[in-house]
Amino acid sequence: MTEALREVMADVVEVRASGEGDLAQLLDLALVGDMVALQLACHEGVDPGPVPVVDDIKHVLAAGDGA
Repeated sequence: MTEALREVMADVVEVRASGEGDLAQLLDLALVGDMVALQLACHEGVDPGPVPVVDDIKHVLAAGDGA
């Protein structure tokens, strides 16, 4: 997969989770992903706060139509 991505991406960085247990490792990777997203948003001058699709999902769930 890495070799295929290298053809279309500037760089591929492999990240490995730390922590004891699956949940700790999942949360570790989620945190890394969030930090990368914030850094990229800052670099591009984009407000990382508003995510329209997440707001839409929240409205659907609040209305009880999320089935």
